[in-house]
Amino acid sequence: MTRYLFFAVVGTALFWCVYRLLLRREHCLNVNRFFLLSTLALSLVLPLVHPQVAVPRPTVASGGGYLLELPGIVAEAPDAAVQQSVAEVSADAVRGVDVWTVLGVLYWAGVALSVLILVVRYGVLWHKLQKYVFVRQGRFRVAVTDREEPSFSFFRYSVAGRGGMTDAELQQVLRHERLHAAQGHSWDRLAVQLVCCLLWFDPFVWLYGRDLREVHEYLADEAVLQQGGEGEYKIVLP
Repeated sequence: MTRYLFFAVVGTALFWCVYRLLLRREHCLNVNRFFLLSTLALSLVLPLVHPQVAVPRPTVASGGGYLLELPGIVAEAPDAAVQQSVAEVSADAVRGVDVWTVLGVLYWAGVALSVLILVVRYGVLWHKLQKYVFVRQGRFRVAVTDREEPSFSFFRYSVAGRGGMTDAELQQVLRHERLHAAQGHSWDRLAVQLVCCLLWFDPFVWLYGRDLREVHEYLADEAVLQQGGEGEYKIVLP
């Protein structure tokens, strides 16, 4: 398990550095999204691959082989020395097991806590969604409130706070959030958050999440601009 986690962290670090150095400033948003998601998956899968390399075993050959047995040279070790060596090895093994056991308990405790926090966050969000009145728009659900609150989307649900916005500005915000839902960005975020639960100690996984959210915002903005600010999507305002 330790080997797997080590190489998973190395993978996320290398792939994230490649993204920041080569792709982040390029205007290929769908490529960036695919790269972030695919390399994150590769970082989890590649450590599971263990290539088998066949190594020929040395054979004993007369007069020049790898192993020469010389009778009469091997002496038996004293019993006291053998017992002392066994005792030292056993003590070292016990100490090593204690350390790795503690680290394993800490790791799984972190995983359990991260999963619990994620479940609570999604539970609170789902409970919040129940307070809105949604309007069906195809396979999506949209809600508008008169309060000034942050707009967001959650899978097929989109919420916008009117605040002091004009109708045109509100339609822009709704279109932006609907495009988040249409492009499946909530699935991306959920996948990254699950990986964050597994590798909660890895800072590069959290940087993955930050950069992916940035790509999502650019993708939604780009889609709104491609519609020229006047898309086909309209909502009947309450």
